Amino acid sequence: MRWMLRLLSAVAVLAVLSVTTLALIPSDRIVALAAAEFTRLTGRTLQVEGGVTPSVWPVLGVETGPVTLSNAGWSDAGPMLSAEGMAIGVDLAELLGGSLRITRLELTRPDILLERAEDGVGNWVFAPEGGGAGTGAAGQARPVTLAAGTIRDGRIRWRDHATGREVLLEDVQAGARFPDAGGPLTLDLAARLAGQAVTARVDLADPAALAAGQAAPLTLAAAAGAARVAF
Repeated sequence: MRWMLRLLSAVAVLAVLSVTTLALIPSDRIVALAAAEFTRLTGRTLQVEGGVTPSVWPVLGVETGPVTLSNAGWSDAGPMLSAEGMAIGVDLAELLGGSLRITRLELTRPDILLERAEDGVGNWVFAPEGGGAGTGAAGQARPVTLAAGTIRDGRIRWRDHATGREVLLEDVQAGARFPDAGGPLTLDLAARLAGQAVTARVDLADPAALAAGQAAPLTLAAAAGAARVAF
């Protein structure tokens, strides 16, 4: 969970930098600044093609062309994420108040690669430069919430280098909600696995506890064809 909160903080930098510097510098320079800040926060390279389209009203945000997120250094399988486009919206009032409320985070046709190395380390473990991310001037963690996160027409690949197991989910449609920094996180997913329809819903009652390495209540309901599982 900690990597997810860090990533949400980092992608919102695109929206903030793009809009607040729009009148001062060209869009290609804005993208360069945002990408550099993203690298500082996550230790990964974010490449944005085609420039950005910012908006100020009614939502502070930005839409981009194709985006690519680099993989962990130990992987030779290509980018961790590539997408045809990304849209981000943030609540300006919340941002000025010291919180980061992401009202919209949408990935169009993303290809997401999740890998686990032979030693068990996942490629979703980020190593920010300087050891911190999403913090305010006082060094305290900035509260992060997500009103609506969406994946449209995506693909998710899973590779376990310890066991050799690979899983491919296609036609992925997913939505995530984390509306309250102290509340639950909900994830809904629909996809196709080996040509078969798969659905899943995950409710995590206390993401903050999980991010701190503690146990947290979780509810899972999934279906694949005629099979059902609940936890």
